[in-house]
Amino acid sequence: MDFVEGGFLEGPLPRADVISFGHVFHGRSHEIRQELVAKAYAATPPGGAIIVYDAMIRSGLAKSHGNNYMSLQSSLNIMMESREGYESSTAACAELLRVGGFTRIKVRHLVGPTSAVFGYKPGRLPTTA
Repeated sequence: MDFVEGGFLEGPLPRADVISFGHVFHGRSHEIRQELVAKAYAATPPGGAIIVYDAMIRSGLAKSHGNNYMSLQSSLNIMMESREGYESSTAACAELLRVGGFTRIKVRHLVGPTSAVFGYKPGRLPTTA
């Protein structure tokens, strides 16, 4: 695993088998999220993956559910701070990845209000010896 410094909003992302956005999307507009997904798609080889994790609103849960309540409250806070940001639902994030070309989308609840959405670029990673 390598860490590559830089700004993900400026220029292309570095080439990587996996691109991870942790607590990044919530402060960004839908358009910037689309750009980041497109950059991740361009930066990953066939078979590569994207992981988005954040305090997402979990689709299908009652709004009174504790974890969704925290995500909804976080969404309100982000909207007041950035005007463009918001907490996405897991279903909306999955659709964003799907529209961006990623396949085999998976949604996983992690802990508290945090969920992760995974997607894979079609194809297979090359095998190395």
